Amino acid sequence: LAWMWWLTLLPIFNDAEGQPDTIKGAIWVSVAIGIIVLICGGLTTYFCQERYYHAAAKTEKIALWPNIKMTLSNRPFQILTGMLLLFVFGTYIANNLIFYVRLYFISGGDATLASELSGWGGTIEVVTGIAGIPLVQWFARRFGKRATLIGVMSLVGLTGMSTWFTYTPTYPYLSLLNNFISAPVMSAIWILFPSMTSDIVDDEELKNGTRREGAFAAIFSWIFKLALTIASAMTGFFVVWVGFDAAAGAQQAEGVMLAIRLILVFSSGIAVAIAVALGFFYPLTSRRIEEIRAELEARRGVL
Repeated sequence: LAWMWWLTLLPIFNDAEGQPDTIKGAIWVSVAIGIIVLICGGLTTYFCQERYYHAAAKTEKIALWPNIKMTLSNRPFQILTGMLLLFVFGTYIANNLIFYVRLYFISGGDATLASELSGWGGTIEVVTGIAGIPLVQWFARRFGKRATLIGVMSLVGLTGMSTWFTYTPTYPYLSLLNNFISAPVMSAIWILFPSMTSDIVDDEELKNGTRREGAFAAIFSWIFKLALTIASAMTGFFVVWVGFDAAAGAQQAEGVMLAIRLILVFSSGIAVAIAVALGFFYPLTSRRIEEIRAELEARRGVL
């Protein structure tokens, strides 16, 4: 994903005059990725089957709207999805604005340099993100999921705010420091959110006697995509609002890039700060999770 921009600039996609045709490149790269998704998606559908599908099919079904209402009425789930909405909203507005800062401020309009920075940044994120997973697991077991989530979200906010200093045309590759620091933290986010959702499923089973992983997973995923959509729309709004002119390239009017950099810093800082504050109200601490599990096992036996 990180190298897609760089791929669209390859000479094979140049126009008749030998100039990069990014639109043509984007079309063909997208087609290639679509084929890969179709093949891999089909394979996972065939090989990854539910272990208890036939047993689950015999359980009583709950209608769609009552199921949604029950799911959204769960207080821990309300808090967790609120944290998700705020976190994704803030960080993805910042991530979208990084494109403009990287291309027009750091690289001075040099698309090749900017695409390389994006590619290497993504590569660093993959490597350090995977390497950081054991550390995330250790922190979650040692300090609890809630405390770990609050800590890593705080670090994400600080990393986003640090772009004011690390995103500089003087040292373009210094911007990769943010990718190096934020990758393990983002891995922690996407490990902890689903894991905490499974704790909420236990909480729901204890309260109502129903186990509805599918409903919680589906609504959680929908809210995540809603946050992405809002963040994308707001990014476009902010860029137009500050007077960005695509035709001007790196020669933007005075104050435009400054405004974009400020929005990048404060969008991640403010939204993530509210998400962190909301995390302190999340009721499923490590002790409470253990109590819930013990009560469930006493009721239905150990799985």
